[in-house]
Amino acid sequence: MRKYLVLIMMTCLLFFPIKSYGAVNSLTIKIGPTLRNGESVKISSDGSLSYDLENSFSNNALIQNSGGQAFVNGRPVSRIFTNGSYIEYKNNRYRGNLTLINRGTDIYICNQVNLDDYIKGVIPYEMSSSFPLEALKAQAIASRGFALSNRNKYIKYGYNLDDTTSSQVYKGMKAETSRTNQAVDQTTNIIPYYGSNYADTIFHATSGGYTVSADQAWGGQSIPYLVAKEDPYSVNTRNASWTYTLSYDKMKSIMESAYPEIGAFKNLSIAEKYDGRRVKSIRIEGDRGEKIIKGSKFRSLLGNTKVKSTWFTINGQDSMETNSDGFYVLSAKGLEKRKMIYTTAKDTRLASPTLTGKESSTSLNNTLPGSDFVIKGRGYGHGVGMSQYGAVEMAKQGKTYYEILMYYYPSIQLIGE
Repeated sequence: MRKYLVLIMMTCLLFFPIKSYGAVNSLTIKIGPTLRNGESVKISSDGSLSYDLENSFSNNALIQNSGGQAFVNGRPVSRIFTNGSYIEYKNNRYRGNLTLINRGTDIYICNQVNLDDYIKGVIPYEMSSSFPLEALKAQAIASRGFALSNRNKYIKYGYNLDDTTSSQVYKGMKAETSRTNQAVDQTTNIIPYYGSNYADTIFHATSGGYTVSADQAWGGQSIPYLVAKEDPYSVNTRNASWTYTLSYDKMKSIMESAYPEIGAFKNLSIAEKYDGRRVKSIRIEGDRGEKIIKGSKFRSLLGNTKVKSTWFTINGQDSMETNSDGFYVLSAKGLEKRKMIYTTAKDTRLASPTLTGKESSTSLNNTLPGSDFVIKGRGYGHGVGMSQYGAVEMAKQGKTYYEILMYYYPSIQLIGE
């Protein structure tokens, strides 16, 4: 009988495997510039260096690229280790070891590093160490989830992520602080999941009062934990509202340079909004035709630090307008919901109606040559997922990292807590 029970249990495991969770223990991060053919770079350590687990040499070395092969002291090398606490490269110190990846005649210098040591090198570039500890903890877990869910971004090149904003800014030990390291250590092994997959816990600086869903921001399928929702914790944060003014001549120069096919620039306007707030597309008019571009492209043309989000108006209504039944403010009484405020520009030529859904805006913007383009907006960044300044405000109000993450990423699980 016992033999039959064991057989039944084995059969069940075969067809109905037990769900298990396990995090990747280390990542390979491309650091610094690509080493081109004929170039060399110095590295050093507080201990002795060795390559490929043998052939020790001193605590400094010169890596040379000869035809796409890395050499140290005339010998080909693919990995460099230290028995000290770090390897120094390009004025940054890195835990772990270096992996040298051949790519044609180029060499990618990569840091193979423990997951949490990587996160320690990320957090200081995402949040100030002076922020509340619970916000730093929330950021540590969100950065961990983002890293794991995007670990195959550059796998075809032989590494997982790079050290730029294309992944997450990472400079090794350079900016580590005791408080940011504490946030990582106190949340070690806590991984955000959705189902059996790592949750892609995307974040941004501040939503301005309303987050946006991933599918609205970038297209594709909806993601249950990256949804649009009111965010009262972000209404009074830094960059919650902003204004950028651009002269007609400057706008004309930018648009004619980017899209010469339209001819002489005449005007531009908001063509479509996808949630009554954020700009989906912009119509650019010229004397030879018009061009429709994405709101995100418009941001990049003018500068993402100037047009801080796609939630904006041009020469029109106040950017507090949400096309909903109101918005939240933080006052001495706590959270209060206010009615929408509508304003028109001082120059009546620039007044514009509400844009809702997919309404056309052909007559929205009547800017004349010589007039400025006044762009008023809310929030900073793409608006998807966790608002970092919103997390800070929640922490100031006594919320825990768990409450912060559950608010911005509804329906995820934190495994390992």
